[in-house]
Amino acid sequence: MSKFLEVLTDGTIYFAVFIALIYLIGFTRNSRAYKTFTCYLIAMSGIGLAMHILKDFYGVQNNLYFFVYFLFSQFILLSLFHYYLLKLKWIKYVLIGISLLLVVQYMMTPKLYFQYNPLGIFVTQSILLLYGILFLYRSLNEKLPFQIANIGLLLFLAMSTLIFVSGNLVFDLSIPDDFIRLLRHMNSVVYSIFQILLFVEWWKNYRGALFNRK
Repeated sequence: MSKFLEVLTDGTIYFAVFIALIYLIGFTRNSRAYKTFTCYLIAMSGIGLAMHILKDFYGVQNNLYFFVYFLFSQFILLSLFHYYLLKLKWIKYVLIGISLLLVVQYMMTPKLYFQYNPLGIFVTQSILLLYGILFLYRSLNEKLPFQIANIGLLLFLAMSTLIFVSGNLVFDLSIPDDFIRLLRHMNSVVYSIFQILLFVEWWKNYRGALFNRK
């Protein structure tokens, strides 16, 4: 089982690249929400692949400085994605306000650049979860795009929030490596489910961009 989970963890990194590429096929033909979501997939797959290459091929173990890029790119791109879907003006104000607060936080505490930022991830992903719930509620009354992807996104954000918020706690208390590995594998399982739902979303609603290319 442990070997399977290790393979699954590595597999999600490469599958993330595949998902980003198939969404990129229909980039110019679809809405702003689609374009923004595709940019999110590209950013996440790029960060994940870079961390994987540095760790497994160059032996760089401490790659937490990538976390700040993950934090900002995820919050900005998914906020814009939900703004284009929900058409709620206050989402832009929340995006600007929280982004500025995060910039101030990192300026005042530079060491956060080399750590998990549990407060930052909790605040940003809680807001993104709220957007996802609002989207889910609205989709009960009207047909909206990305309904399948939104379910996967809600599941992934909920799980990753719990894992990332506990990040510094894990390191501070010197919890055994097996527990850290378990958290990583749990995140990989949920992430793989998210990726499958993303593929189902693309196959059901957007694969025409691949088969109708001229």
